[in-house]
Amino acid sequence: MFPFGVSDDCIDLLSKSLAFNPNKRIDILGSLAHPYVAQFHEEGIEDEIVCTNEVVIPINDNKKLNVQAYINEIYTNIIHVKQEESKERRKEKKEKRSSKKKEKKEKISTSKLKKSSREEEKKKVKK
Repeated sequence: MFPFGVSDDCIDLLSKSLAFNPNKRIDILGSLAHPYVAQFHEEGIEDEIVCTNEVVIPINDNKKLNVQAYINEIYTNIIHVKQEESKERRKEKKEKRSSKKKEKKEKISTSKLKKSSREEEKKKVKK
Protein backbone atom coordinates (compact mmCIF):
# COMPACT_ATOMS: atom_id res chain seq x y z
CA MET A 1 0.00 0.00 0.00
CA PHE A 2 2.78 2.49 0.91
CA PRO A 3 5.87 3.08 -1.26
CA PHE A 4 8.98 1.02 -0.59
CA GLY A 5 11.38 2.55 1.91
CA VAL A 6 8.78 4.43 3.99
CA SER A 7 9.55 4.10 7.69
CA ASP A 8 7.30 2.16 10.04
CA ASP A 9 6.80 5.33 12.10
CA CYS A 10 5.57 7.19 9.01
CA ILE A 11 3.13 4.41 8.13
CA ASP A 12 1.90 4.29 11.73
CA LEU A 13 1.25 8.05 11.88
CA LEU A 14 -0.48 8.08 8.49
CA SER A 15 -2.65 5.12 9.45
CA LYS A 16 -3.67 6.81 12.72
CA SER A 17 -4.30 10.13 10.93
CA LEU A 18 -6.42 8.56 8.21
CA ALA A 19 -8.70 6.52 10.49
CA PHE A 20 -12.22 6.78 9.06
CA ASN A 21 -13.85 7.23 12.46
CA PRO A 22 -12.91 10.73 13.73
CA ASN A 23 -13.15 9.49 17.33
CA LYS A 24 -10.45 6.91 16.62
CA ARG A 25 -8.24 9.34 14.68
CA ILE A 26 -5.06 10.55 16.37
CA ASP A 27 -5.40 14.08 17.78
CA ILE A 28 -2.88 16.89 17.44
CA LEU A 29 -1.22 16.26 20.79
CA GLY A 30 -0.90 12.59 19.97
CA SER A 31 0.53 13.53 16.57
CA LEU A 32 3.09 15.85 18.11
CA ALA A 33 4.15 13.14 20.54
CA HIS A 34 4.43 10.53 17.77
CA PRO A 35 8.01 9.32 17.10
CA TYR A 36 7.78 10.28 13.41
CA VAL A 37 7.46 14.00 14.18
CA ALA A 38 9.03 14.08 17.64
CA GLN A 39 12.04 15.96 16.27
CA PHE A 40 9.79 18.94 15.55
CA HIS A 41 8.24 19.11 19.02
CA GLU A 42 9.72 19.37 22.51
CA GLU A 43 7.69 18.31 25.51
CA GLY A 44 7.49 20.81 28.35
CA ILE A 45 8.01 24.00 26.36
CA GLU A 46 5.88 26.54 28.18
CA ASP A 47 5.73 29.21 25.48
CA GLU A 48 4.72 26.85 22.69
CA ILE A 49 1.65 28.10 20.88
CA VAL A 50 -1.32 25.75 21.12
CA CYS A 51 -4.52 26.38 19.20
CA THR A 52 -7.49 25.70 21.45
CA ASN A 53 -10.12 26.52 18.84
CA GLU A 54 -11.45 24.28 16.15
CA VAL A 55 -10.01 25.23 12.77
CA VAL A 56 -12.68 25.38 10.09
CA ILE A 57 -11.67 25.93 6.50
CA PRO A 58 -14.42 28.01 4.86
CA ILE A 59 -14.66 25.96 1.68
CA ASN A 60 -17.89 24.18 0.87
CA ASP A 61 -17.21 20.43 0.98
CA ASN A 62 -20.07 19.81 -1.44
CA LYS A 63 -18.40 21.91 -4.11
CA LYS A 64 -15.67 19.93 -5.89
CA LEU A 65 -12.65 21.95 -7.00
CA ASN A 66 -9.33 21.03 -8.53
CA VAL A 67 -6.17 21.30 -6.43
CA GLN A 68 -5.21 24.74 -7.72
CA ALA A 69 -8.70 26.08 -7.03
CA TYR A 70 -8.52 24.77 -3.44
CA ILE A 71 -5.11 26.41 -3.02
CA ASN A 72 -6.47 29.70 -4.38
CA GLU A 73 -9.51 29.53 -2.07
CA ILE A 74 -7.35 28.89 0.99
CA TYR A 75 -4.86 31.66 0.15
CA THR A 76 -7.68 34.09 -0.59
CA ASN A 77 -9.21 33.30 2.79
CA ILE A 78 -5.87 33.68 4.58
CA ILE A 79 -5.33 37.08 2.95
CA HIS A 80 -8.86 38.17 3.92
CA VAL A 81 -8.39 37.07 7.55
CA LYS A 82 -4.99 38.80 7.76
CA GLN A 83 -6.46 42.02 6.34
CA GLU A 84 -9.29 41.92 8.90
CA GLU A 85 -6.81 41.31 11.72
CA SER A 86 -4.66 44.17 10.47
CA LYS A 87 -7.68 46.51 10.37
CA GLU A 88 -8.57 45.49 13.92
CA ARG A 89 -5.02 46.14 15.17
CA ARG A 90 -4.98 49.57 13.48
CA LYS A 91 -8.33 50.39 15.05
CA GLU A 92 -7.08 49.34 18.50
CA LYS A 93 -3.90 51.41 18.09
CA LYS A 94 -5.93 54.43 16.98
CA GLU A 95 -8.25 54.06 20.00
CA LYS A 96 -5.25 53.72 22.30
CA ARG A 97 -3.63 56.88 20.86
CA SER A 98 -6.93 58.73 21.15
CA SER A 99 -7.28 57.62 24.76
CA LYS A 100 -3.73 58.76 25.56
CA LYS A 101 -4.37 62.15 23.93
CA LYS A 102 -7.55 62.52 25.94
CA GLU A 103 -5.72 61.67 29.17
CA LYS A 104 -2.97 64.15 28.31
CA LYS A 105 -5.52 66.91 27.63
CA GLU A 106 -7.26 66.14 30.92
CA LYS A 107 -3.93 66.32 32.78
CA ILE A 108 -3.13 69.65 31.14
CA SER A 109 -6.60 70.96 31.90
CA THR A 110 -6.36 69.82 35.53
CA SER A 111 -2.90 71.32 35.83
CA LYS A 112 -4.11 74.68 34.44
CA LEU A 113 -7.08 74.61 36.79
CA LYS A 114 -4.82 73.97 39.80
CA LYS A 115 -2.45 76.73 38.69
CA SER A 116 -5.35 79.13 38.25
CA SER A 117 -6.67 78.24 41.71
CA ARG A 118 -3.25 78.83 43.27
CA GLU A 119 -2.98 82.21 41.56
CA GLU A 120 -6.44 83.15 42.83
CA GLU A 121 -5.39 82.15 46.34
CA LYS A 122 -2.24 84.26 46.08
CA LYS A 123 -4.29 87.27 44.96
CA LYS A 124 -6.66 86.85 47.90
CA VAL A 125 -3.74 86.58 50.32
CA LYS A 126 -2.13 89.76 48.92
CA LYS A 127 -5.35 91.75 49.35
